Amino acid sequence: PDKSASSGSTASIAILSRDGPSRGSMRLRCAFVGDSSIVYARRGRGALCWEVQQLGQDHKPDREDEMERIESCGGKVLRSSSIRSPSRLLMKSGGLAMSRSLGDFDGVPYGLTCEPEVPEEVLLEEQDEHIILICSDGIWDMIEPASAVQLVGRFSPENTQGAAEKLAAKAQVRWQEQDRGSCVDDITVCVVRPNFSGT
Repeated sequence: PDKSASSGSTASIAILSRDGPSRGSMRLRCAFVGDSSIVYARRGRGALCWEVQQLGQDHKPDREDEMERIESCGGKVLRSSSIRSPSRLLMKSGGLAMSRSLGDFDGVPYGLTCEPEVPEEVLLEEQDEHIILICSDGIWDMIEPASAVQLVGRFSPENTQGAAEKLAAKAQVRWQEQDRGSCVDDITVCVVRPNFSGT
């Protein structure tokens, strides 16, 4: 219990389901707390470019609606003074760069919550190509969603492991170049290429 007071985690979940018959569209439903973003990309048949969207906005303390919620609870946000130092939710044990998480219980009196955000569901049509990326901020702080999708999209759907490894390696190199190897944030990558055939 003591450790959970000052440590915590982001959490993201994506559920793919099919209503009715074995063929046809799928529904993508998501929920998240923190800043491990879920990115969805779609490419129509014959199209060259991917349409990319982030499903929900990261739970950062300086996000306008999150800051209002924090301040209404009596909490305070220390705004970022540079790109290398994110805004933080202030609490007795220090500062947290997220406004929602699992754990970090010592932040609850200052406005931290574990309540997830549930973005609008997405309908995936069988005739299109689809990519779902669920990644920690160790990826998104270094690579824009559209660039991540372009990289992953170069791999076949059968080689999602290779795509995930390549994306993680690219982010790690960028962290090492930026901070001369002194700091590499956590890097977690989950790549999903929905299979409509059911095999």
